[in-house]
Amino acid sequence: MKETLFYGLIALAMCFRSMFTTPDTHEPDQYVHFPDERLRNYLVKNFDLDGDGRISREEAAQIQAIDCSNMQITSLEGIEHCTALTSLNCRMNRLTTLDVSKNTLLTDLSCYSNPLELLNLGDVKPKRFYYAIASHRYYPYLYNSLGESARLKVISSRITELEVSDNQLKFLDVSECPALIKLNCRKNQLAVLDVSRTNLCNSCLLYPLDCSRMPTLQTVYLRAEWQINGINRHRTDVCIPPHTAVSYKP
Repeated sequence: MKETLFYGLIALAMCFRSMFTTPDTHEPDQYVHFPDERLRNYLVKNFDLDGDGRISREEAAQIQAIDCSNMQITSLEGIEHCTALTSLNCRMNRLTTLDVSKNTLLTDLSCYSNPLELLNLGDVKPKRFYYAIASHRYYPYLYNSLGESARLKVISSRITELEVSDNQLKFLDVSECPALIKLNCRKNQLAVLDVSRTNLCNSCLLYPLDCSRMPTLQTVYLRAEWQINGINRHRTDVCIPPHTAVSYKP
């Protein structure tokens, strides 16, 4: 009997509590999670329209330009919810991954001086890329701007030109860049370079591939039957080191 009375009182207390407790009308999924504290603080300071100290999905969807340069940011996770974003300046941070594949309206991208290991553009092809302090290019240009990064994978269905020269790369993956017709990766530390899944063979440029000035480069892989000027056709050390072997993949 005492046990029944005890549980009955607990149930009654819970009922009273529910009657006088204000329900939480803000569901967790109404807000965007930005793991990086510095990025989160920047966005709250500039785009928190209702002053609640958080960025809702509705607020994120209205953001058109982000300038979070030189803030020691390590992650931009969450910006995929900024669906109206047209301009992103995230240069001089600590990013190892940059994924803007969901930001389909992006036209301006500045991300130089980050130790990038993964650059995922998806179907996005910004009109302006800024990768060098004093210059701008209309294609990804990471000349001497990857810092201590030793690996880089680029994913893009649309970029046609890529420059990652004068870095410390030991591994470069462009297997998911099918439209690529120009690649400059000279002065790195690559042992193997595989461009067999690119479109270099259809380039109208005189020298579509520059992998010169790399004593470490042992093998370059082309697709079978490809003829790349400067590499396996009219080979020149301006494009490829004299000791580097050229092999072929189906």
